[in-house]
Amino acid sequence: MIETVHPSDKQYHVKMLLRDSQIKFQPPNENKLILRIVSTNDSSHACLFFCPLLKAIEDSDPSGTASTRIERMYQQSYNQLASVSLEGMELLREIFRVTDNNADVGGDTRSFLLKLAMRLKGDSIYPEDYLDSFLSLYLASLAKSTRTTDPFTIPIPGSHHSLGLADDNGFLNEEEVYIRAEGRTISGRVLIYRFPIIHIGDIQEANALGDDVVEERMRNLHPNNGASRHAALKSMDNVISFSLKDYPPFPNRLSGGDLDGDHFEILTEACGFWDPSVYATSPFGNYAGEVQTEEDEASSHEQGNPLGIKNDPPDNQNDASDDPQDDTESKDFDIGSVATFIGQYIRYDCFSELETTFMRLADLKRDGMNDKHVKKLAHWLSQAVDFAKNGLKVDLNELLVRDPGFKADMTPYFQRPVPQALANIYDATGKYYHSSKLLDRIYQCNITTPFPDLGVIDNSNLQNMLATVWTARRKTLARTWRKRPTSWDSVPRMSLRDQDIDARLEAAFLRKEMRDYRDYLKEQNIGESSEIDIFMRRRRDDYPRSHIRKLVHSVLDLLVDDHVVRRTSEEDGFTLGECLREDAEEVYKLFLYRAW
Repeated sequence: MIETVHPSDKQYHVKMLLRDSQIKFQPPNENKLILRIVSTNDSSHACLFFCPLLKAIEDSDPSGTASTRIERMYQQSYNQLASVSLEGMELLREIFRVTDNNADVGGDTRSFLLKLAMRLKGDSIYPEDYLDSFLSLYLASLAKSTRTTDPFTIPIPGSHHSLGLADDNGFLNEEEVYIRAEGRTISGRVLIYRFPIIHIGDIQEANALGDDVVEERMRNLHPNNGASRHAALKSMDNVISFSLKDYPPFPNRLSGGDLDGDHFEILTEACGFWDPSVYATSPFGNYAGEVQTEEDEASSHEQGNPLGIKNDPPDNQNDASDDPQDDTESKDFDIGSVATFIGQYIRYDCFSELETTFMRLADLKRDGMNDKHVKKLAHWLSQAVDFAKNGLKVDLNELLVRDPGFKADMTPYFQRPVPQALANIYDATGKYYHSSKLLDRIYQCNITTPFPDLGVIDNSNLQNMLATVWTARRKTLARTWRKRPTSWDSVPRMSLRDQDIDARLEAAFLRKEMRDYRDYLKEQNIGESSEIDIFMRRRRDDYPRSHIRKLVHSVLDLLVDDHVVRRTSEEDGFTLGECLREDAEEVYKLFLYRAW
């Protein structure tokens, strides 16, 4: 049982009975638990390109202008990733969704050193300043692995990743939205979509209102508190509000989205490849829920496809007097029913295979996503997404046998699931072909953009710059003396944010731990390149991860955090003087450069 206080009436308490499995956090004090909203969404991030989005943009632009601009963007991004530059580091930050907040250390080993490089940027130490260092080698390896695993995933300029909300204030008209992103209001024509895109109509154009228009409408609709309502909207960030007057609802047009926590991707004119002024009408006019022909409609109804229903608004859609009808149906089920469903799920769970076939077919067909067979396949793909929810299955084998128009015997090069080093072996099978379409051009650009050899690792330049920064700031690193340990076993092995201990004792403790770690690496015959593989989780390692995280947090607290201040303990009257910077420097060098 947890209890919370109503936000407007502090005397009103709400109680909720939860199962143990529903509790995802440990409350600080179960007797005095108060829940409060700390933010409306996560940190600001740009949208990322992915294959269906690229294909939809290409097929909606007959002039090829957008495709040419996107191709240039990829070439520039690949060069930046290969050069280990500040721009390349920012690309990695967006790809791995790492926050730019210096106070967020995090414990994810997959991006810890990327976070470190970002924190060094705050000290005006950029990747170009330590090109021969271990940190540079790590960033280069991370960039190379990104281009190897998914070369199409790069951030889109002028884009925003936002949480979807409903306009409960009633100020938005049809096809209007209100967007808050990166601390400001986005206005003008925008493109909105969700993942996955299986139809060109899954990208929809809308008009984002500015604050001047919203302020006037709020004042007219809510004379008493319009200003406070508008202020509440402006206090949110990374959110998009949809109108309640759209039918079908605008989020439903975007790959069947809704407002139960779905995120939406927003493109503005600043993206660099979309210019709404060049279109007499939007190329994204029809969405996947619309049936284009009678043949499509009959086929959809025959197979039980819910997308086959025409979306005509009901005559009484604004009549709030009608009570909703209960159309639920109760059915008895037992363990046999569960086993049957699991068996069907294993048999008919073909979403990944359908998606691969969908992209292959869209590349082969002259009209791409506008081809009738690709559109039909999009319906089946949409149904396969929700198979686990509604039980409506898609038999891919039967579908391909019934209509040869769905078959795609050849595979474009961008779908080869092999490293480039083995490409010639697979090419000999004759099943792959070079395409002139955008995705294959990007793929060829990726494999022909080389990564330079960084040579021998030399960390001295970075270490000297760090020493200069520390000396200039004259940082005071001090801790409250809690107790005098009699042996190393009694030294608190906790992160400094959990318990304050003497900084010099901690430095000595960390040096001892790093000697143990180096001995472990020597026994396991692990060199520097293998350690990078450990960090990027390309090989298993049995060294305790929790112990490494504690060391990581301790080093960052000692050396990077600007908010560490000297304090005096009043418990025993002991005053701790300034910590020796040499101790901190030594810990930094030993841990980050000799160990990792």
